Amino acid sequence: MKRIIVLLLSLLIAISFSGCAADKNGAQKDTTPDDTQNATTDNQQNIVEFAPAIAGISRGDSKDKVIETLGDDYEEQVSEEAGYFGEPYTRMTYQNVSVIVGNNSNKVLEIETSSPDAETSLGFKVGDDAQDVLDEYEAKYETPKSRQDNTRLTGWFLIKDNDLVIFNFDNDGTLINEKVEPGAKVERIKITSFDYMD
Repeated sequence: MKRIIVLLLSLLIAISFSGCAADKNGAQKDTTPDDTQNATTDNQQNIVEFAPAIAGISRGDSKDKVIETLGDDYEEQVSEEAGYFGEPYTRMTYQNVSVIVGNNSNKVLEIETSSPDAETSLGFKVGDDAQDVLDEYEAKYETPKSRQDNTRLTGWFLIKDNDLVIFNFDNDGTLINEKVEPGAKVERIKITSFDYMD
């Protein structure tokens, strides 16, 4: 009898971990890695972008994945100084995107582009209308406040685990969007960590 109970419990546990989930209507659907890109939260019903990306590269990806995705035609600049990354790093500069990889971790720490050829994981790119970007991201993600003066950082979006997507709408050499003018366009996009921002 004990064997039957243990067998039934084992079967129930195996079924519960089988990788299936119910959709909103209660129907079963297979969960694949792509499902994590657009999972909903219970209390907010907002889309959570687990791995924001530019040109298919996300923070935490390996240097090998960068080369596999973007190719081997890049310039490399090595810095032995840790800076705000907390480790020495290498900047890989491609034609349309710049990627910073930690020399110790071999992981992507930051991605940046000013090219219209590189899209974010939500399909936005340099040259897109600033208001379209703001409408889409503000509906889904938190806008952080400046650590200096507690003002809202327009165009900055916290995604998860302090991953930060920054859309710059004026080419003034900073990442701060003082005022977004009507008709403004995306000039630069950066994915980094809010931990790196002072």
